[in-house]
Amino acid sequence: MFALWVDGRLEASRTDLDWHGVWNDYAINAVFLENYWNQGSGKRQARWFDDFVISTQPIGPLIAANPPSITRTPGSGLAAWEAQAATDPQGKDVVWRSKTLASAARGLVIDAAHGTFMGSRAGKRQLTAGATHWLRLRERNASGVWSDWTTWHAPLRTAP
Repeated sequence: MFALWVDGRLEASRTDLDWHGVWNDYAINAVFLENYWNQGSGKRQARWFDDFVISTQPIGPLIAANPPSITRTPGSGLAAWEAQAATDPQGKDVVWRSKTLASAARGLVIDAAHGTFMGSRAGKRQLTAGATHWLRLRERNASGVWSDWTTWHAPLRTAP
């Protein structure tokens, strides 16, 4: 079986693969991660693969302290940013929204001091202990225009 999971979501799978035939001394001989554009890329592009793992069982999500801290990568032309946390990967129950942060702020604690709890956590001061949460971000450029929110990703489980 081959199953590719990204941020807790099944992205691709096959169950009809013969990974090693009758040879049982070892299993996978090589793994290649490649980028392919049919007619070549029309512009210079790059991809980064981080924390790539081959496993015989699902791994994750990350176990985080409660309250968890998040760190964002730098944005280009970024003036400000915001984050949200939800209890489901579709964002049906958004439980926390950060205050607007200046571009220089790289990290954020998901707590009542740095944002507002809402949805099923309205009036609370931290995320539910031992529960999985999904995150998303958006950025504001120097002209004051907000980007769309990212998809819900980066699931984390708060410590019990």
